[in-house]
Amino acid sequence: MTATTPLGITLSITNSILAVFGSAVNLLVCIVIYKNEELQNGLDLLIANLCFADLSVCFIAQPMYVAYLNGKLSAETENAFSYISLIALHAVALNLLAIAVNRMIAIAHPFTNTFMFSKFKVLMVICAIWVSAIVAAVFLFTKPGKLFSPYSHIMIILTFLCCYARIFFIARKQRRQINIQMQSVSHNHQTVRLQKANRANITSALIVLSLMACFFPDTVYDFLPIEIMEVRKKWLFTLLFLSCSVNPCIYMWRTEVFKVAMKRTLRISQ
Repeated sequence: MTATTPLGITLSITNSILAVFGSAVNLLVCIVIYKNEELQNGLDLLIANLCFADLSVCFIAQPMYVAYLNGKLSAETENAFSYISLIALHAVALNLLAIAVNRMIAIAHPFTNTFMFSKFKVLMVICAIWVSAIVAAVFLFTKPGKLFSPYSHIMIILTFLCCYARIFFIARKQRRQINIQMQSVSHNHQTVRLQKANRANITSALIVLSLMACFFPDTVYDFLPIEIMEVRKKWLFTLLFLSCSVNPCIYMWRTEVFKVAMKRTLRISQ
């Protein structure tokens, strides 16, 4: 397939649009979080790192992918594209896993989790995410890594499902406990805190679901014969890269505090 075929033209145009749009929205989220201290908490710092990983996909990997679709990458550059894509996409997946753990701890300890998610600890987690993503990308290019790859993706999906099943089980249990308490100032305060936590949980769950929807076909292809890899490379990358443009949009749509901060940063009158 080349860019002169209908599929090649469609994929080239689609990825060019997604690269520009995804770069813009991910950069916007990173700038707004950087400029507004109230957004520099545990979850929002992880979201900023997620958007940075998404930005590296949209700004670096996706233009390289368009060049690949047009047959303009040398063998060395194509290897670089593969490494960059693997590192960035694994950083996205690992970051979402960190967000899932963050949400699980937050919902289990909604009133005592401030110290658990101190800025220093979150920054250490972010460093660990990128080191792990680089190690994973290098390992997956080895022969054992290629054999292990399909099962690692299954493990990631199952881990997400287990985390969010527990999150919503705990949230449901807490709602029942609050409903049987007497109305009081303390009760109302707890309700507001839990509602805020639940909204954040739903936001992160929607981001994970969008990733899994884009990620699942690639996981299926992992178990197919090696001859199918070229077909996989020519259209499944578009689906994987699509999630990197969707993630910041979900966060912007669901987070009221971010909307206020974005308007202030962009000096849009409210």
